[in-house]
Amino acid sequence: MKELRKVDDNIHIRINGLPRGPNLQDHCKAFCAQLLDSYALRDRWIQGCIGVLDKEVEAQKEVLSEMESPDPRQQNLVAELERKARLMRNESTVDGILRERTADTIRRRCMLRMPTSTVDSPVSRPDGGNSA
Repeated sequence: MKELRKVDDNIHIRINGLPRGPNLQDHCKAFCAQLLDSYALRDRWIQGCIGVLDKEVEAQKEVLSEMESPDPRQQNLVAELERKARLMRNESTVDGILRERTADTIRRRCMLRMPTSTVDSPVSRPDGGNSA
């Protein structure tokens, strides 16, 4: 996740490095497109991990339920898998907060509205006009 969030972490540096002038909006739009690609990748990664962990939790709970007497090691395994799944869900929440902050920075610095979800949505100007 740390590697996938580098684009957001360096947003001020990246925006300050964009060429100024009449093409600033175009450069900002290209940067926003890069951010949206990053968001989609992070979302797929997080949701994929959550899916794998949820399936593994269910499988291990099934193993536990079929045991004659509860095995503490199996119970610990289920608890650890549930903890990891919770952590991944928390990552999704943190990612949403980062997206909101990044969108606010883009809005202030580039005068563009950037979607914060991975659903395809065009980048638009604050006056409601479509910039795509």
